[in-house]
Amino acid sequence: MANLPIALMANGGYREFKLDNGLIVALQETPTQTIYGGLRVNHGALHEHPGEEGFAHFLEHALITGGTERYTPDEISELRGRFGQNNAFTFLNMTTFPSDLLATDVEDYLAMLPEIVFRPRFEPGKVDEERQRVLREIGDEKSSKAFQVERQYSLALLGEGPHNYYVKGKEESIQTATPETLRAFHSRGYHPNNSSLILVGGIPKNIDAIVQQHFGKIPTGGGSRYVFPQAPPLEQLAAFHIPASELMNEEKPEESSAELRIGIRGPPLTHEDSYVVAMLAWILGGGGGSRLFKRVSQQEGLAYSIQCSYGGTEYGGVLEIRGRILARGSQNAVDGIFEEIQRLRTEQIDQEEFNKLKRVSMYWIAKAEETNEGHAVAIQKKLDYGITPEMHLARANAVTPRNIQEAAHKYLPADKNGKFVFLLRDPFKKLE
Repeated sequence: MANLPIALMANGGYREFKLDNGLIVALQETPTQTIYGGLRVNHGALHEHPGEEGFAHFLEHALITGGTERYTPDEISELRGRFGQNNAFTFLNMTTFPSDLLATDVEDYLAMLPEIVFRPRFEPGKVDEERQRVLREIGDEKSSKAFQVERQYSLALLGEGPHNYYVKGKEESIQTATPETLRAFHSRGYHPNNSSLILVGGIPKNIDAIVQQHFGKIPTGGGSRYVFPQAPPLEQLAAFHIPASELMNEEKPEESSAELRIGIRGPPLTHEDSYVVAMLAWILGGGGGSRLFKRVSQQEGLAYSIQCSYGGTEYGGVLEIRGRILARGSQNAVDGIFEEIQRLRTEQIDQEEFNKLKRVSMYWIAKAEETNEGHAVAIQKKLDYGITPEMHLARANAVTPRNIQEAAHKYLPADKNGKFVFLLRDPFKKLE
């Protein structure tokens, strides 16, 4: 297959600069009537001290609802309602404030955004309102039957430590938090020199002046990006066969489904193997033409849908096979999965199959770059890891069938007793 042209993803119209206070600004012009805006602050759950568990997530809630030095809470609510989407999300190492809006609203957006993020009011009444909402969010999550199972699975896959820190925190920390303690946590990391602003879309010609006007006078402060240690390697098989009575088909028990997950450690996002492993996951279970779909779903009828995905981060990567399978046929499904894994380890994929699947995967790479949010994701990779869109496509283009087999042999387990995490939530499994 001929290589796809690099120009397909060339990030034309892109530029970045830094304000005097340290804020990194990344701009991408696209011929759209909308703008994706995102402010990222390198202050997240892993910046919490003992007794602050959950403060980062609580703070995120308080910031977008509690008013600022310039705006009342009602005014913030009215402003946020003008945009297509406006939200905030807390992660282990950062908190993000993404929005989608009409290009004509960009000045209102950029006037509001630094006020919310850097100049919060912390009104006691609003803090108490969000406290109850955060506690309910934690309660809803922990009330799920799958919550503890998910925790077991994740701990087995990535180990104890920062990779499995619970972002939403502890109820007792949330209950005792005050406007003063939240402000103290905020002051340690919410500063422009610890943040980056990304704008993609129909940005106006005077965007530099608008950004400078609203962000330029905010003073610098403390905070830094959290540096993850590498996740510890898997030493052995970890298997969980869990009762899941809620999956029972009461009308036809013999047709009940079980939930299957197989987690396999892969390379981190910045590793040279990451592009090969991403292609390997696509070949194994990336769509209707994948090995697992053809085998387990179409030929054997043991699943409606079964996928394999690769997720890479700076501290490690995970290949995961997951799907709902016929509970009474779970052993056959697992056997089929491992037979396909062995085929990839021992047989080089033929060029025709490789070309077809590679073209589909290239389509999704190109498709993402045709959206403002897709451009923003590419910019984030450039800012965080130095991976440009041109590098991304070139590396994906360079993958060969031989690379795929080598990666399969290196990362996929040799047999069902290999080093991976196996989880089966089974309606026929009885409580012990």
